Amino acid sequence: MPRSRYQQRLNTCSVLLLALLLLILVSSQWMLSRRPPRPPILPTATATPLFISREALAGLPTHTPYLIFTPLPSPTATRTHTPTPIPTRTPTRTPTATATPAPTRSAQIAIELVNVRSGPDPAYDVTVILGQGEQVTVRGQNAARDWYFVEMTNGDTGWIFAELLAGVADPGVLAVLTPPPSPTPTLTPATISGA
Repeated sequence: MPRSRYQQRLNTCSVLLLALLLLILVSSQWMLSRRPPRPPILPTATATPLFISREALAGLPTHTPYLIFTPLPSPTATRTHTPTPIPTRTPTRTPTATATPAPTRSAQIAIELVNVRSGPDPAYDVTVILGQGEQVTVRGQNAARDWYFVEMTNGDTGWIFAELLAGVADPGVLAVLTPPPSPTPTLTPATISGA
């Protein structure tokens, strides 16, 4: 009887071992099937030499030599007479009284985009465009008091229409500046028919 128990235990262990082996085999197959496939290895092309017989080369055109250019001598400079400047008297400056600087005001751009112009009129060129909230220093105004002469944070200057600035306190104390000459319109020639 003891032998049959031993036999029974051996059979049970064998079955469990077989089941464990089968489980390992199935799980490894399952893991391998989930792995992405390897890209196929493509054969590489190998260069094969091409042999040409001398007879085949005999019909080809022969080598033409290139032209060889020789450099020209460099030109020599011809001396020219430069007149010696004659010193002239420069008038001495008479000292003038220093002017009291005109008051300035700090302001900021009130709308989304503002054109800064080279003079106080839409006919003048736009020099830069400023965005809302950018700070400027008001240095003066035109005689009509509807354009301000401003200095930007980078030191550049220009004219901005007065209604487009916010925060200009007491503009009456600002200096009245003479604007640059008005831009001249470009004339285009007209053709007269029948003349």
